[in-house]
Amino acid sequence: MDYYSTAHFDKNRHSVPVTLKGRTVKLKGSAFRVEIYCRGERVADHERLFKQGGYSYKLEHYIPLLERRPGAVNNAIPVREHPLRKKLKEYAKGFENPDKAMVNLLVLAQEWDMKQLSEAFGEAKNKGIHSLAIRARERRTLPLDLK
Repeated sequence: MDYYSTAHFDKNRHSVPVTLKGRTVKLKGSAFRVEIYCRGERVADHERLFKQGGYSYKLEHYIPLLERRPGAVNNAIPVREHPLRKKLKEYAKGFENPDKAMVNLLVLAQEWDMKQLSEAFGEAKNKGIHSLAIRARERRTLPLDLK
C-alpha cells in the first residue's frame, strides 16, 4: 500500500481504507473486479480497470482521515469526483466551519441515497435550516419533516 492508501494491481491504483495504512494487503483480480484483503478479510472491492495508469477511489475509505483533517476535504480526489460535491459545498457554506460541515455531509451522502439526500438539502436550504443535516447525521435518521 502506498502513501495515498492505494494498492496497485495491473498498473492501476485502487483505494484501501486509511485505517489499514501500513498493513500488508493481498489483491485478487477477476475478469471484472479487484478485491483487496487484509488478514483474510475482504476490506475493499473495485471494478477492474482495463486502461493502465488509472485509479479507483472510494470516498468511504477516506472519511476517517477527513474527519481528522477537515481542511483537506476540498482537495481530496474522491470528494472532487463526488456527484453531489457542488450541492454539498454550497450547502456547507452556511455553517460556521464549512470544511467540517462538508465532511459531515459526505458521511450522510454515504448513508442516504442521492435522491433522498438532494431533496432533504433542497428543502432544508429553502427553509433556511443549516444545522439540520448535522443533527440528522448524529441521529442517523432523516428528519420527519423532510421525508
